[in-house]
Amino acid sequence: MNILVIAPHGDDEVLGCGGTIAKHGRSNDNVYRCIVTKPHTPDWSEEFCRKREQEIKNSGKILNIEKDFLLGFPTVKLDSIPQKELNDRLTEIVKEIKPDIVYIPSRGDLNLDHRLVFEAALVATRPIPGSP
Repeated sequence: MNILVIAPHGDDEVLGCGGTIAKHGRSNDNVYRCIVTKPHTPDWSEEFCRKREQEIKNSGKILNIEKDFLLGFPTVKLDSIPQKELNDRLTEIVKEIKPDIVYIPSRGDLNLDHRLVFEAALVATRPIPGSP
């Protein structure tokens, strides 16, 4: 089974459904992770940015992530990116992975990045002929 986890920020997937991801990994499912944003200086220190990158790599090993899609959009600035661009990037990933299950953020989240990723994920996973 192909599992896709779409996370606005690198840590949201672990905080939101880390146990479920680990369970899929132990069940020999193919788990793919898309992290939409990346912290950038000057909003975050270079040390924080390097540490976050390493944490993502480490968690991928622990959770048996098959492949990461790191989109690199700016953290807490997704509202500065055209929604169509985000929709299209997630749609490309969904077409490539053909997931059976997709985990996305809650639409009720207070964080704007999370809500924008939720909306883009709905567009990318809308039912179309031939999709799983």
